[in-house]
Amino acid sequence: MSADSEPADEWNIRAVDVGEYLDRVELARPEPTADALWSLHEAHVETFPFENVDVVLGGHRGLALDVLAEKFLRRRRGGYCYEHALLFAAVLEQLGYRVQRRIARVKPHQPGASTHMVLAVEAEGAEYFVDIAFGAGMLHPMPMRDGAHADQAGWRHRLTWDGVAWTLEKRTRQGWEPQHASTELPQHRSESV
Repeated sequence: MSADSEPADEWNIRAVDVGEYLDRVELARPEPTADALWSLHEAHVETFPFENVDVVLGGHRGLALDVLAEKFLRRRRGGYCYEHALLFAAVLEQLGYRVQRRIARVKPHQPGASTHMVLAVEAEGAEYFVDIAFGAGMLHPMPMRDGAHADQAGWRHRLTWDGVAWTLEKRTRQGWEPQHASTELPQHRSESV
């Protein structure tokens, strides 16, 4: 992750009450370690469902963090990838992690827009790929390393780097199937809200 990551206050991260979040996912306030990132990632995925009901019904209120905190923490709902990633990034930054938000293109070898958000998170000097809201995807972070493999509750994933983008692949009967790809360019608030 480059040293020129976007400043934490660009996203108004204080709109999310970390104590309220930790109560919701039933974790104590951790130090920003790799083990804690693993636990936070798992707790988030187990607590908050992936859903897009508001978008389908025309009631989506935007991606501001105060709106997301109210939806996830007080109304006990879930959301789609951008909502999950923005909320989780705000929590991680307040806990002391360095976080970079990145956009990703689903089905990366086909034409189309980048419609997914992932996070690059630094913990204890190492960088991790964090994707908390991609369907039946990641239960835990993966090391941001070309060829990294992970067994996610029986679902095998691999992360590859082609010099331009990181591609998350899932092992299927047909072989390694690309799920999405993201460059190392940071996403800024003005580009997503």
